[in-house]
Amino acid sequence: MLKIERRRFNQMVMAGALSALPAAPVLAALTLKDGEAGFPLYDIAFSSWCFHMPLWRGEMKAHDLPGIARDVGVDALEWTAKTLRDLRGGRGLMFEPPPDRFFHTLRDAADDAGIQSKVMNLGGPFFLASVDKATQKKALDYIKPYIEPTQILGSKILRTELYYDGGRSPGWQQEARKHAVEGIRRLLDMTADSGLAIHVENHHGISSHPDWLASLVNTVDSPRFALTVDTNNFRIDQDNPYDQDSSSLPAYVNRYEGLQTLMPFARWVSAKCYAFDNTGYELSMDYPRILDIILASDYRGYISVEYEGAGDPLDGVRQGVEMFRALRSHFATMTKAQ
Repeated sequence: MLKIERRRFNQMVMAGALSALPAAPVLAALTLKDGEAGFPLYDIAFSSWCFHMPLWRGEMKAHDLPGIARDVGVDALEWTAKTLRDLRGGRGLMFEPPPDRFFHTLRDAADDAGIQSKVMNLGGPFFLASVDKATQKKALDYIKPYIEPTQILGSKILRTELYYDGGRSPGWQQEARKHAVEGIRRLLDMTADSGLAIHVENHHGISSHPDWLASLVNTVDSPRFALTVDTNNFRIDQDNPYDQDSSSLPAYVNRYEGLQTLMPFARWVSAKCYAFDNTGYELSMDYPRILDIILASDYRGYISVEYEGAGDPLDGVRQGVEMFRALRSHFATMTKAQ
C-alpha cells in the first residue's frame, strides 16, 4: 500500500522533495506541467458550496464559478443546488430551482471556460428514508425538478442526502435500511429515463454509519447507485443537520476506518478543507493517510475540494487544489518507482 504520513509529508516539503505550494500567479504554468505529465491517479475539482456565502449574499453569481475553476487550474465543478440562488429574496429560495434558462446559460458559461459540470448535489430537510410514504414523497418531489437541469448542465451524477425519521428501538438500523432502500429505488425509477447515476453521501445521522451505508449499496444492488464519500461527514448523532440540536456533545465514528469501509463504493470524493499550515497542509485531518486509503481502494476519479474555512473562499480553494496537486505528484512518483 502506498503510504506517506503527515509528518513525513511536511519534512519532504521543507526539504524540497516536494515543491512548496505556489502562489496564485504561477498556477497556469503548474497546471500545464501537470497536464503534460499525465498524472493518472485522480483529477481535481471543487464544489460550488465553497462559495455559498458570497453566492447567497449576491456578491457573486454561479456563472462566475467556471471562470474561477479555469483560473485555479481544475477542469470540473461540483454544483450544490442550494448555492444557485441569491437568497436576499428569502431563504426559502434555497430549495427552489432556478428556471431552465438559468441552467442553459450556466452550461454556456462552463463550456466557454472549458469546464465540465460533473455533479448536482441536492440536500435539504427532507426524509428520503422516511417511515411515512407521504413524507418520503416530499423528498422525491424536491428532487424531481432538478433532473432535467442536471442533464442540461451535462452532469452525470445526481447526489442526494438520506435522512431517517424513525425511532431508535432495537433493530432500528435494519428498519432504516428497509425504508432507505424503498426511497432509493423509487428515486432510481423516477430517474430511469435520464440515465443519471444516483449517489448518496455520508451526511450525518444514519448515513454516516459506514457499515450501514455500505450495506445499503449492496442491498439496492443497482449499477446506477453509488456513493459520494465525504472525508469529514462522520457525525452520527444528528439525524437531520437542518434541525440542529446542541443539547449534547456530538458523536463521531472514526474517519479513517469509515473511509476504508466506504471507498470501495465511491464514484466521487468530497474533500473537506478548513485551514492550512505554512507548508500548505490541511490542519484538521491527515490527507496523506486519506489519499493512501483512497488510492488503495483503486479509486481513480475526482477529488473535489469543499472549503468551509474562514476568510476568502477563493484562497481556501486555491490552497486545497495545490495541496492535492502536490500529493498527486508524490503518489504518482511512488507508483512509477514500484
